Amino acid sequence: GRGLDTAMMYGDDVQVQVGDAVAASGLPREELFLTSKVPCCPAESFTSWCVWYDKEYKDLDAYTRSEIDARLLGVGRVDLLLLHWPCATME
Repeated sequence: GRGLDTAMMYGDDVQVQVGDAVAASGLPREELFLTSKVPCCPAESFTSWCVWYDKEYKDLDAYTRSEIDARLLGVGRVDLLLLHWPCATME
């Protein structure tokens, strides 16, 4: 099978590019296993990324952020949603 692993942490623009590549591939969606990660600010490090992320997404819950991630990818769902790292909060 074919698989693709990505994450919103890589950037909104990257997620859109990944989605565009998936669409351009011509593969039926059921032939591609798409993995992404729960978008959240990690408990430690990644300070500059967290500053940007908190401005954009801080007040949204993880479910809503994951929906945004799928929308940026241009898909209705991802096949596997992982924790990239421990999130700073439980929201």
